[in-house]
Amino acid sequence: MEVGIAKVWQRWKILARRALLPISSLLVVLILWQTWSFFVPAYLVPSPRQVASLLVGLAASPDFVQQVGVSCYRIGVGFVGSAFAGIIVGLAMGYLTAVRRLAEPLLLLFQSIPSVCWALLAILWFGLSDMTPIFVVFSVGFPIMLTNTWEGTKHVDRDLAAMARSFHFTRIAIVRKIVVPSVLSYVFAGARLAFGFGWRISILAEALGATRGVGYKIMTAADLARTDQVFAWTLTIVAFMMLAEYLIFRPLERRFGRWRHV
Repeated sequence: MEVGIAKVWQRWKILARRALLPISSLLVVLILWQTWSFFVPAYLVPSPRQVASLLVGLAASPDFVQQVGVSCYRIGVGFVGSAFAGIIVGLAMGYLTAVRRLAEPLLLLFQSIPSVCWALLAILWFGLSDMTPIFVVFSVGFPIMLTNTWEGTKHVDRDLAAMARSFHFTRIAIVRKIVVPSVLSYVFAGARLAFGFGWRISILAEALGATRGVGYKIMTAADLARTDQVFAWTLTIVAFMMLAEYLIFRPLERRFGRWRHV
């Protein structure tokens, strides 16, 4: 019994130690924010308490759920599409010379075009529709996922794959046991970058060319000089980014991380 309690207590200490630095950094940000609000008018820099009170009121309204849901749908569709296409093309570039020679100039083209240009082009092509932010998110995320996946294929142990073939492993088994575990860490790194950039560019696209979504609400608040609403909606974005990190990316990475060691 005492051994069990000791193990539980040890785990709690480890968790507390891991959470201490992130919580401390957030507290520092809040303290700096609060201090800043003392010296600047409230209509320019509202206090954390003012923004928190407004955010609670916004979160209780049906409009909040609708606007956040629209933005999540757009970023979700664009991100999943870019991840799927980037992984497939990245793997093909890693193992098919013809695909690599064909795709390299296109990859350079995607990487050279600024995100703002994609947003403006999407507005011209798709107007004030869901396709505008979805297209922008895809255009930004696709080259990131492709590049990371392609880079991952370069770090696959070729000697290990050759040895597996000599032991009559099937292609599916080689891909599952050697290729995928080697590429996974690069895919997750790319997914984090693509999702983060996707959120930011999606908000920009919604601000410039949408009639719904978090970006649209931020632009509307800015037009009305409601800085407190701008802060509140911005904190909403931060909250969803953190939820995605701790509830989606990290659990998936831990789960597939065990696969890499099988």
